[in-house]
Amino acid sequence: MDSRRGSRYYQRLSNHQDRYHLMHLKDINEVVRFEKNSEDVRGWFSLFQAIAPCGCGDLNLKEIIKTAQKVGVKHFFVEQDIAPQSSISLK
Repeated sequence: MDSRRGSRYYQRLSNHQDRYHLMHLKDINEVVRFEKNSEDVRGWFSLFQAIAPCGCGDLNLKEIIKTAQKVGVKHFFVEQDIAPQSSISLK
């Protein structure tokens, strides 16, 4: 559920109130698309360059989390694929 450029994450969550109890969070610096088959792991490599620590990218995670909590999400899982300074990322 992407919060950038007119996405409808709020509407998507609201349309399924009490359906989602867990949410996976990840952040990204820019929209990156790839042309390869998603089953080919090489196609995903270009995405890794755009990954940002949660809260430092383009996604409005505060608003996404706030909305998710309103519709019943109880637990959030934060994913950080690349953490050059993992002790800082954990804070």
